[in-house]
Amino acid sequence: MEMLYVECELENGELVDYWMSIYVSSSALESATGCSVEELDDRRCRIQIHRISLSSADGDGVVISGSLIAEGEADEFDSLPLNATTIRPLAEHLVAKGKGPCEQYHNRGFAQFVLEGMVNYV
Repeated sequence: MEMLYVECELENGELVDYWMSIYVSSSALESATGCSVEELDDRRCRIQIHRISLSSADGDGVVISGSLIAEGEADEFDSLPLNATTIRPLAEHLVAKGKGPCEQYHNRGFAQFVLEGMVNYV
């Protein structure tokens, strides 16, 4: 499972938008904000916040998605604690589970580098 990815939307070969999806721990997000995932989604009209059913997250995953160009969406991303307090718990859970079926597509060294770097951004 990816923790973060960005997609480029092209129209006639021209870039029209970037779409970002970031996965975080639902329990950590709810703890940090004092709101349920559903309340957070209801309060934001531009980005989407949904629980995920991927077995690798064992019920503790949320995906937050939206445009990086559309007006107001970056502000909604910025209003959430998308940092080590919400990302790290899910990332550590996934690392602890060990190899999965998509292991060949993951870069453990890079993931470890990011996790270690997040220590300074709590």
